[in-house]
Amino acid sequence: MKRILVTFLPLTGIIGIAVFLLSIPSSQSKPSVVSSVSAQSTYPPSTDWYTLGANPQRTSAVASNPSNITEIKAVVRPEWFFHISPYISAKVQLIATNDTIFAASSRGLYAVKTQGVAYDQTTREAPVSSALKWIYCTSTESNITTGECPSDELPLGNSPTVIDVNGNGVHTAFVGGFDKRIHAMNANTGDKIWVSAPAEAGFHTNPLVVQVNGQWMVIAGNRDGKMYFYDANPSNTSQPVAPLGTFQTQGPILVSPAFKNNIVYFASNDMYAYAVNAATRAQVWKSAKLPGVGLHSFWPVVTTQKEPGGVSRDYVIFQGINSWGNLNDDALDFFGDNSGAGVIDIGARGTVTSSDPWTTVGTETIDVAKISDFYVAKPWRRTYFLLNAAD
Repeated sequence: MKRILVTFLPLTGIIGIAVFLLSIPSSQSKPSVVSSVSAQSTYPPSTDWYTLGANPQRTSAVASNPSNITEIKAVVRPEWFFHISPYISAKVQLIATNDTIFAASSRGLYAVKTQGVAYDQTTREAPVSSALKWIYCTSTESNITTGECPSDELPLGNSPTVIDVNGNGVHTAFVGGFDKRIHAMNANTGDKIWVSAPAEAGFHTNPLVVQVNGQWMVIAGNRDGKMYFYDANPSNTSQPVAPLGTFQTQGPILVSPAFKNNIVYFASNDMYAYAVNAATRAQVWKSAKLPGVGLHSFWPVVTTQKEPGGVSRDYVIFQGINSWGNLNDDALDFFGDNSGAGVIDIGARGTVTSSDPWTTVGTETIDVAKISDFYVAKPWRRTYFLLNAAD
């Protein structure tokens, strides 16, 4: 039997955190090993998912090791789960590092254990006393271990980044919120380390935490149109921390930035992509105006490609959004032709026939494969911008 951690985020915004117990069939002595998949420019080299997209290049890949290049062919069942009540935005990605899951919610940052969790053997639900490490509340700038943050708490904008910026093995969690501030806290205890001075609007992005010429920086885009740069280890933590500098655009920044070789890559809803020198905050380049109706889904990815002659070149990939109003009659084919029917046909309906901790017999179900397969069947509906990272 082998345990792996699996997390999932339902569309309702309520999180379930589960550790799965793998039962390897007797006919299969061990899982089969597939080819190695390595992250491109993972920074720092890590097998943890410590930031949005796993690393500052946002490649969504981690350094390979024997366990994560193994294809598991087995029957799995949930071992335990932990329920978080506050809403969690669909933009939020769970962060997994140091045997802890970090989840940014509408009422604080949750830190949940992945090891040594006791749970109800019938329902498999883990109680707060066993699974929860702490909740950091932005409104009080403090942590709690029971209950919920105050009802007037403003939502966090995106996932945290959790990393050691002191070289002492103690990780710091950095997260931004709609309270217009960046919060830094001890990732083990949830104790506040520092809080930034208020920006002009809320932070809707995951902060980059990277070294720039030997200095650890926190870099985050804001809905006020600015990219903010902070010292990750400010000398005075008793007062609100001012930014080292900012870079102004002409639209809200809703897409988390990417980073490589001291350059920050991001897009603004002024419909331009930017490359900015993190050390000087000076513009390196600005793209031509990009088509579409906004830039706020996912994040840019910095990728290195081998070109003819063996030359490697960096590219930055952005995801855009087409205007559905420009798709003419084909715009409704997501749901099919329902003219005159008055009903949108998403998929076949059924009912649950066997009970488990997640559902009860008779619960109505809908086959939503039509939704999940939509862009696979119609790739022309995807909009991507591939830009040369150099210029």
